[in-house]
Amino acid sequence: MANPQCENGHTRIANELLEALAYKINNSTWLKIMIYLIRITYGFHRLEVETNYQAIATKTGFTKDTIRHALEDMHRLLFIKIRVVSKERICVSIIKDYDLWKI
Repeated sequence: MANPQCENGHTRIANELLEALAYKINNSTWLKIMIYLIRITYGFHRLEVETNYQAIATKTGFTKDTIRHALEDMHRLLFIKIRVVSKERICVSIIKDYDLWKI
């Protein structure tokens, strides 16, 4: 039986940003990825996280190629910023100014 407790960790996010996610993102793949990105950034009190496509794929249930294409699209439409660290590593941050998101 699941028994989640805030004492075991929680993610703090502004309601305004959470509402923007619910209202503006109509692609379920993107929404699932954004929720995970929020978890690994804001959930650890960071604005940016270094990761790789496979790590995100493992946690979200998508393929590495699906993640790569989705992140590239999300970057192009200003949902996230991506900085390439190496061939396999990227730094990802969420663009909080949802008015910039190109929907």
